[in-house]
Amino acid sequence: MTETSSSEPAFERKNLFQLAWPLFLFSALSIGATFVDQMILSAYQQNLAAAVSLGNQVLGVAYDLSGLLAIGGLVLVAQCLGRGDTPGARRIGGISIAVNTLLNVAISLVLFIGASSFVGWVDTPAELVADTTSYVRVIGVAMILNGFITVAASVLRAFGHTIEILVFGIVGNVIYLALEYAMVFGRWGFPEMGVQGASLSTLIVRIAGAAMFAWALTRRLGFSAGWAGMGRLWHGLRDREAIRRLFHLSVPGASDNFAYNLFQLTMVKFVASLGTSAVLVRSYTLTINALLSLVVVAVTQANETLIGYDKGAEDHATARRRAVRTTIGTALAVMVLSGVLYAFAEPLTRLFTQDEAVIRGVKTLLLAGIALEPFAAGIVILLGSLRSVGDAVVPVVFSIAVTWLLGAPLAWYLMKHTGLGVTGLWIALAIAECVKCTGLFVRWQRMKWAARPALVTS
Repeated sequence: MTETSSSEPAFERKNLFQLAWPLFLFSALSIGATFVDQMILSAYQQNLAAAVSLGNQVLGVAYDLSGLLAIGGLVLVAQCLGRGDTPGARRIGGISIAVNTLLNVAISLVLFIGASSFVGWVDTPAELVADTTSYVRVIGVAMILNGFITVAASVLRAFGHTIEILVFGIVGNVIYLALEYAMVFGRWGFPEMGVQGASLSTLIVRIAGAAMFAWALTRRLGFSAGWAGMGRLWHGLRDREAIRRLFHLSVPGASDNFAYNLFQLTMVKFVASLGTSAVLVRSYTLTINALLSLVVVAVTQANETLIGYDKGAEDHATARRRAVRTTIGTALAVMVLSGVLYAFAEPLTRLFTQDEAVIRGVKTLLLAGIALEPFAAGIVILLGSLRSVGDAVVPVVFSIAVTWLLGAPLAWYLMKHTGLGVTGLWIALAIAECVKCTGLFVRWQRMKWAARPALVTS
């Protein structure tokens, strides 16, 4: 699948609100689906919820790698559109989707073959090993489709087609939750499958999602399928310069995500050693805090796209003001929302469990999140803004260095030597995120990125 000729409908640039509101609703839908997902798993069996949580932790690095070229694809497509090169944007979009899908074939094989080793590496409790391994293997197969969907969504977003993403999210989540409930509990003619039901429902929805995005690419953006599309695709895969540009912008961002998830994977070893209860405290806290992505994800993605347009048009002053307003405004909104989540910590946690010790643990972590989450939101926005203007390497090196040289040793000390347990991890994260956010904000304000040309090639 690749781009067609420039005879397709012209690109129409949208503003922040037009791009963001469908993404906001998509985020709301996704978070709601995550809540229902946790409720279904916890209602069936606490061990099933813990197994899926650990499985998703193992898969975290793979999920980040599965969308490797989404970053570069979005930046280059947006910059092309900003400078008025719509055919070039389609061509770059097709190349990024094709290369990323091929990459995910390799990721899927590694997950399927190495599932047992990965599950063992995080010190999974013995009673959860079999279910967690099974879950990782099935989701590993679905990773091929996830890679296609992730980059296809990024291309659609760059072209301003966020409403389609919202519609696909509604359809996909409804299908997923219905299938998960039926296959986990054995309803509506399905056998009771437990963890296999949770993983197979995900695989089925990935297949449906890939089909929907393929339709959008062909009908909305003019990408072609069939033998003609395969021929253009092969020609695009031979464009080494375009592929190099994609990796140049994508690898730093993916490296930061990889390093952060590796950090989380390392920390979860300590959490798992504290027992299943500690795993659940961390899992439920992350699920509740995911509500914050209603703001962060929608605004960040819309902001990245618009700054890409600004950079393509060489409008650096507008790009600078846009990122500063977005960062400060979003951080303040997230702080307020974090306080709201803490205020409702007990009723929210009781949606998943009635264990008083787990509820107390979650409430403590949500309190720490009032300090942590605003900085985490600022980091996401600033890193995305810097990538959109081509400043991809130095910010990531800085982020990784702070995570491992400050965050990791501080988390280890606070968790293992102060009696704080999981709370120590949250405190360490808050300190590290504050340092990262401050450094990235200073770099953006210095505007060294303004001297970089659009469509970075080196």
